[in-house]
Amino acid sequence: MHPQQSSTKMYTKAISASVDFGEADKTVKVVFSTLDMIDFDNEVILSGAYTKTIAENGPKSRASKIYHLKDHIWRTDSIVGKLQDLYVEGSQLIGVTRFDESDPIEMLNYSKYKRGYFNQHSVGIIPIKYQDFETHREISEVRLLEGSVVLWGANPETPTLAVKTAYQENPELLYNEIIADLSALRYNLRKNLSEQDLLFTTQNLEDKISQFKTLHANTQPGAVAPTKPLSVRQEIDAFLFDNTDF
Repeated sequence: MHPQQSSTKMYTKAISASVDFGEADKTVKVVFSTLDMIDFDNEVILSGAYTKTIAENGPKSRASKIYHLKDHIWRTDSIVGKLQDLYVEGSQLIGVTRFDESDPIEMLNYSKYKRGYFNQHSVGIIPIKYQDFETHREISEVRLLEGSVVLWGANPETPTLAVKTAYQENPELLYNEIIADLSALRYNLRKNLSEQDLLFTTQNLEDKISQFKTLHANTQPGAVAPTKPLSVRQEIDAFLFDNTDF
């Protein structure tokens, strides 16, 4: 074995686990990480590895520097909601996040949790103390930077298939998500959204509108699903800029 200390490189650990909801106070309770289990990287995070980092930087500490993010993107507009609690229960690292009802972006995130689109999570950690064995690595202390909702955790196929199935069974879900995303984009425009963010969001909306048009075409007798829907960008521009009452 080779005792090691103080790595400076952050990396991520993904997990697929259930999500609990608090409807009255708009909270979600998620499992960010598991302990005492060897993962696909042949590493095991030991019990107690998160104790110091939670005490020093967790949501109940004075520093409060651990965040609930999207896709491990370190930017303020990637914050999912306000991380209210972070603790270890049994072999699980659990986070409780509250969503501000006055913030349409946070409520959109909450809605995506409730509809099952957000269901996979991953932690961004820096190993502080660990030991290397011939077959695996044991990590006894980490610095936890954030927990993220991600597309793929332990089972990469399940979340994607679940979303596609939901869209096919009820296209209204996709339509409502498009409207919610458009409203969120209009809200963000007030905050001078960067060109890069605007392009990314617009492309994402184009993809969703394309899916909706295809689903709609497939429901009409004799109709042919469009291979490349026309005027998608124009529709988005019209929604955003022709309606100036915001």
